[in-house]
Amino acid sequence: MQAMNAETHQDLSLSHKAKCTFTKAIAALIAITAFSSVAYADEKTAEITPAQGRVVEDSLVYNDPTVGNENQWAAGITLDYNNFSNTFVYPNSPYADATQPTQYAQSGIGAFVGYGDYSVLLNYRQGTGNGTITYPYSAPWTNQTLNDNFTISSYEVDFRWLLSSFQYRYFVPYVLYVYQSESRNDTRTGSWFGTPLTQTDTSSITASGFGIGGIIPISEIYGFRVDIRGTSVQDNFTYAGTTTQYTYPGSESAITAYYNITKSSNVQLGYKTMTYQGYPVTGQYVLLGYTFR
Repeated sequence: MQAMNAETHQDLSLSHKAKCTFTKAIAALIAITAFSSVAYADEKTAEITPAQGRVVEDSLVYNDPTVGNENQWAAGITLDYNNFSNTFVYPNSPYADATQPTQYAQSGIGAFVGYGDYSVLLNYRQGTGNGTITYPYSAPWTNQTLNDNFTISSYEVDFRWLLSSFQYRYFVPYVLYVYQSESRNDTRTGSWFGTPLTQTDTSSITASGFGIGGIIPISEIYGFRVDIRGTSVQDNFTYAGTTTQYTYPGSESAITAYYNITKSSNVQLGYKTMTYQGYPVTGQYVLLGYTFR
């Protein structure tokens, strides 16, 4: 089993499931922002009334809640919830491959600070998760299963540069530098051919790379962000006192829809796909945010 663990850890280390622990904080943010949402909508209507005679001609990209006004400072915070799923496949020769369907959730907090075209975005998430690995065998043996329970914490730092030289009213491209880190502790339990089994291991994962994307505002109140990223992943896996290092490529793509409830408060919904060693992880996320301009 120790050899089996070392071979398959690269895939197991990217499964997640956690519970959201900050419902009260989200409810408080909704209550605060609901007060001013009507006034904000009236103000936006006034900006485009016939009495004014024209629509404000400035680029709409500055209404994205993660962007500061042109040549001005801005900062913001978010409460985050992420829910993802994946299925990994592990070699089990000469029998059929083992499979592990997994769902995971993470809650966390995010922040950003920016000046004009330049922004630094930070995010921290934590939670717990589990998955079940099934190893098929033929008679006289029966299928073997292991339950994997883990705790996980991760953070991410993005450095973003808006390419305002290529900016239009409804679009601006950007480039990213990405750094990610993840710590995980696993405990696997079950019965292996009639013998009770408990295994523990830890992993420390770091990834860095670059990405490109664009902000696509539809109006002053809502719009989209789309980006893709490529990273190099380093995975340090420790089992039974021995640490093994793995290196492999990773990629991510995401689309985020934002809605400005007021000038300062916002909600963002997104869909993300992450691929590591050919295994896709897909899911959704929601962010409740407040921006200081």
